[in-house]
Amino acid sequence: MQLQLAQRAYLLTGNGAALLGYLALQGRSGFQATRSRLAGTLWPDSDEERARHLLSNTLYRLQRQVPELADHLVLSSETVGLMGLAVDAVRFGELAAGGDPAGWQEALALYRGDLLEELDGEWLLNERVLMQEQFLATLGRASQHLAAAGPEHHHEALLLAHRWVQADPLDESAHALVMQLYARLGRPGAARRQYEQLARLLAEELGAAPSAGVTALLAALPQPRAAVAGSMAPFVGRQAERAGLLALLDQLARGSGGLALVEGEPGIGKTTLLREIERAAAWRQLACGWGSGQEGAPRLFGPLVEALQGLGRRPALSAASAEAPPVLRPLVEALLGAENADLPPSHFAAEMSQAAALRYLLQRWVEQGPLLLILDDVQWADPQFWRLWPTLVALCQEAPILLLLAYRDWELRQSEPALAALQESERFLRPLRLTLSGFTTAEVAELVQAQASQAAADVTSLQQLSGGNPLLLQELLQGAPGEVVGLGPLLTGRWQKLAEVDQTALAAAAIFGLEVPFVPWSALLPAPLTGPQLRRLVGSRFLRETDTGYAFQHGLVRLHLYRQIPGPQRERWHRQAAELLRQERSPQAVIAWHFAQGAALPAAVFHYQRAAEGALALRAPHSAAQYAAEAADLAVRAGLTAGELLGLHWLQLQLAHQASPTSERLPQVELLLAEARAQRDEDIELRLLLLKFDLLMGQSRQPEIERVQTAILGLVAAVGNPALALEAWQQLALKHAFTMGDSETGLTMARRGWAQAATLADRPELQAEMRLILAACLLRARQADAALVELEAVRATLTDRPELHHIAADWRYLWGVAAQFTGDWDTAHQLHEETLAQQRLGGGFYGLTTALYNTANSASFQGMHEVALAYATELVTLAERELAADDYQKKLQYRALLAQCYEQAGEHEAAAAALAPLRDWLERQEQGAAVVQAWQIIGRAHLGLGEAEVAYEVLRRAVDLAEGLSGAYASPFLALAQACQQTGRAAEALVALTEAGQRINFDGPSMANHTHYFYLRYLLNGAVADLARAHDCLVEQADRFAHPEKRADYVARITLHRQVRAAYLAMRPAPLRVRLVRQDVPLGRPLVAEDYVTVDWTVDAGPADAALQAAAGEATLRRQRLARLMAEARAQGAAPTYGDLAQVLQVSERTIERDIKQLAAGGHAIHTRRRQVPPT
Repeated sequence: MQLQLAQRAYLLTGNGAALLGYLALQGRSGFQATRSRLAGTLWPDSDEERARHLLSNTLYRLQRQVPELADHLVLSSETVGLMGLAVDAVRFGELAAGGDPAGWQEALALYRGDLLEELDGEWLLNERVLMQEQFLATLGRASQHLAAAGPEHHHEALLLAHRWVQADPLDESAHALVMQLYARLGRPGAARRQYEQLARLLAEELGAAPSAGVTALLAALPQPRAAVAGSMAPFVGRQAERAGLLALLDQLARGSGGLALVEGEPGIGKTTLLREIERAAAWRQLACGWGSGQEGAPRLFGPLVEALQGLGRRPALSAASAEAPPVLRPLVEALLGAENADLPPSHFAAEMSQAAALRYLLQRWVEQGPLLLILDDVQWADPQFWRLWPTLVALCQEAPILLLLAYRDWELRQSEPALAALQESERFLRPLRLTLSGFTTAEVAELVQAQASQAAADVTSLQQLSGGNPLLLQELLQGAPGEVVGLGPLLTGRWQKLAEVDQTALAAAAIFGLEVPFVPWSALLPAPLTGPQLRRLVGSRFLRETDTGYAFQHGLVRLHLYRQIPGPQRERWHRQAAELLRQERSPQAVIAWHFAQGAALPAAVFHYQRAAEGALALRAPHSAAQYAAEAADLAVRAGLTAGELLGLHWLQLQLAHQASPTSERLPQVELLLAEARAQRDEDIELRLLLLKFDLLMGQSRQPEIERVQTAILGLVAAVGNPALALEAWQQLALKHAFTMGDSETGLTMARRGWAQAATLADRPELQAEMRLILAACLLRARQADAALVELEAVRATLTDRPELHHIAADWRYLWGVAAQFTGDWDTAHQLHEETLAQQRLGGGFYGLTTALYNTANSASFQGMHEVALAYATELVTLAERELAADDYQKKLQYRALLAQCYEQAGEHEAAAAALAPLRDWLERQEQGAAVVQAWQIIGRAHLGLGEAEVAYEVLRRAVDLAEGLSGAYASPFLALAQACQQTGRAAEALVALTEAGQRINFDGPSMANHTHYFYLRYLLNGAVADLARAHDCLVEQADRFAHPEKRADYVARITLHRQVRAAYLAMRPAPLRVRLVRQDVPLGRPLVAEDYVTVDWTVDAGPADAALQAAAGEATLRRQRLARLMAEARAQGAAPTYGDLAQVLQVSERTIERDIKQLAAGGHAIHTRRRQVPPT
């Protein structure tokens, strides 16, 4: 919102803009609303007390930011009013509703975009929609009125019709009017392109085709004339350079990519050479995309975005975007030009990779054929473009993609990121480097002959005068003999010959840059452009017509004209251009640049800040940092107040923290916190406290952490932003449950967050995200069943609301963790591998590290040691490279996992070494789940090395720390019991084992801790029943794996499991070997020797049978043995008779028959041979 008071413009955002907007839109001066009504309208998700508190804070901040507002606010203890202000939105409604065409024009001049577009509130939606509908209706009426007013108004009508199309791209009436106007103005090619644009939009958005009426307009257009031989200007010179590039084109057509760099001074012919290659590619039917860097305000990802959009394969683009993996889809849309692509926050995949999106996009395109990308003037490329450069180079090696870059050499060398990127790429791919110099005398002669404008005798002097620069040569050839030599004087002389109205038009065009958007350009002029005037401007050789409008013949031509504009006029035009481009929804950085050039510094700061926020949302931190730096520099020059700068300073701190998270930023946080409190900006204060909480947590500074948490909890109750409040609950829950190991407090925080989210029925995305956090904390607290309930609810939400695809990766990750807790390791590992693959494709640091952690952990517990160690090593390497030097908590968490993987694999020395870099810091820590895990692994490593006494001391410390954690796992207590058993501390071992047993859920499926627990009981008391129970748990876990090799790995490749299996087998009697009839032998015929097979039968299973007999009696044991014998016979391809079974079990056949009936009734499979004919 822009507020103009006392000749100063204020740009308001957030709650202040919402409050003034609501009051202003009531339509009459002096309107007053009760404070209760205002509070309930603007903060409907807060109770009345909190909402009124937010209202008071907002009024306080408004009066500090805009002191002059005190003369217009009417305040009492119960009401708030606004008086004495003219409101553009109200005036717009009055004019749009009238019948005066002049009033319509005035209304359209007032409309600058969606009503309060930066705000989001239910109270605003109806007003915004109503104003949009009025705007569209007024555009239609005004443009149709002008179109019918006569030829002299056709260009003015075209301006409005273009704006109509921009505002409502699916309205066929708007497109039809543009086509009609182009046809009347003698531009059938432009009318035809307009039809193609409509057809593409309808196909992509609605799956429809243009109506019969619009198609009839197309048919009525004159057919394009075939190109006359020789009508195109011949390509002159550069034959060697052209041949080199054509060879790359032919190589591309055969399926091989490549890279070429074309460098040279301005005007030397780089673009002309690339245009020639573009024509050659079209003749070879190769797809080509062209993009150009923009001086002053480069577009995000430019010039790559322009090249991708210009490929002309819109159905393929649409499909690529729609079918992209959820984690990539927003970035794919951003690369296709959707600057405000929706990127909601995600806690487990917090970042996304433009490189992965670009790779996905280009790989999809080359499935249809080779691809040529031409990127011109990359010395002006957006910083984020150079972050994507390594991906582009890699794709040129892997796929049929040819990349042609052109740049001004000396300007590119001023850009450190650009120069470094190009130098680095030469290590992997040798480019064709072409440095263009001036034309030779022979090439000048060729140009002269082509132009037919000078005698051959002048060739040598022309070459000397121009230095062979083609642009200057063209000017010399067109100039009168004896004119002053030099590009500037030549351009000035040509410009002075034009009529004043044409001079003004060209100067105004220069305001926009090399490419001139037709609608804003014409609107900038005192009178709209006419057809004859446009033809004169193109004929003057300053401009050329393009598919999208007009462009200067060369950047130097545009720059020369721009410099001729007087300073005050230039600033005025830039301010007007900024307003016009805002109506066109141009990129924020472009709008900001024009405001800056127009000396409208507060507006420039506002739009640069918006550009930075947009770039940050699109995971483009380098571009965001550049925009934020521009905003900060202009803010100082503008003399903005501390309150106006608070949001910008918070944005800069965010960017700095993302680039290098370190506790050294705590002083900056404190300074901003003081300013936020002085301004009563509770939103930014809460964000700063959350950042401070995160920084302190990394260092385990417990007393300070508790104080900050108290402040956060106080603010969460007061802040009126439900998304921010839930973000606070989520961060507190995750930090307590996972970093500090306090699952009870973490779960409490998650439940409090869900209680607030449950009231937001109209915000399903916030509810789903909070449910995922709650599920994560429930899993941490070992409440898997409750977690599955929450995850099922999220799955149902995702089914009903496909637009929430951004949280699907989070759901998949947690479902995999839940599968671990239910013992379904196959499913768990599969989901973790799929999540990891997605995160490699498009994940950032936190998403990728979470996926690596879970996949390595899952593999380790399954005995897949090589896989586990590979992932864990990658995780630690990534953490060391990306984390701040003092972020010990996260580094410890990842190194503890690596040590665990080594320990599981029996590499005990390597396990201890993995934690050695953090040992000094670890010695000083007194709490935290990762700290407990680290000491436990160190102790187990000492046990593995035979150093039981050292292990005991270390594990004693681990247990002392674990006792302070709510919901602590049983593992440290089990490890201590093992150390006590090995050092002769039997009584202490039993105490530790009892503590472990209290932390194990024996009612759920068997887990690794179950096996360990019963095996330790056996070691301590010698009871074979405990050994049998440990072995049964091991077998039950192994049987959950679908593949035999995985079952074998689980038993044989984990030290504890090998020990249990060996002890069990040592106590089991040898199997009984018998000869039985094969399963496939039919009944009723005499048996021969070949019908028999030798089978090993486990009649007595040793400890397991003894335990069963003691617990359930002789009959139960006999039936258990009977079922086992039948299963073993079937597994070995045999079928026993009742007699075989009776003989081995030493009972009658009648007993066998009764037992089989009971087994069948209980669901057991029965596999016997009912009768037998004796062998002959």
